[in-house]
Amino acid sequence: MLYLCSLITECGLCENTFTITKTDILDKLSISDVKHFEYSLIYLSSISFDYKVHSSWYSCNILASYKHFKGYFKVVFSDDFISLLDRTKQFYQVPNELLNSDIRYYRHSVFIANYILLHKRRNKGKKTENVISVKELIKNCPLLPLYDELDKEQRQVQRSIIKPFDTNLKNACMFLGLNYRYDNPPKNYIDFTRSKIIFS
Repeated sequence: MLYLCSLITECGLCENTFTITKTDILDKLSISDVKHFEYSLIYLSSISFDYKVHSSWYSCNILASYKHFKGYFKVVFSDDFISLLDRTKQFYQVPNELLNSDIRYYRHSVFIANYILLHKRRNKGKKTENVISVKELIKNCPLLPLYDELDKEQRQVQRSIIKPFDTNLKNACMFLGLNYRYDNPPKNYIDFTRSKIIFS
């Protein structure tokens, strides 16, 4: 979804149809099988959402249609979705370099970067613009294991949660051009979840 929305913003919201080659899918998204991309399109095609304009409610889909031809996909976003983005300006562009990160090592980076951008947009001009709690960032990393999911005998929190989080946060900030620090450097998992990240 982030990759597709980047295509929309690159063209300034003036197009709703995109031809995406198999090469772009394999190289830019770092996936090994085009079927995974098609599964994502099937999922996105099923999503609809409601939005309010003045006192009236409307419903629209993100995608109007998609077709898979030999060697490429033709993806069509719904006109309502494009209009909604243009009207509300509720979008931002994720750096292409971040989308090209090797997901074998940086599978959480795009989620972290996405939430940082979203948080900064929502809090622009406020004191909280450059401060995000670790708890919020973790909550928005769906591939990061939860504490309760770890083996109770050998939880290995440092290796399974804290280190991957730090590595991916560093990678995300590098592409976003941000520096970061903890308000209180964590010494254990409880400290870690109670910490806040300060960006500059």
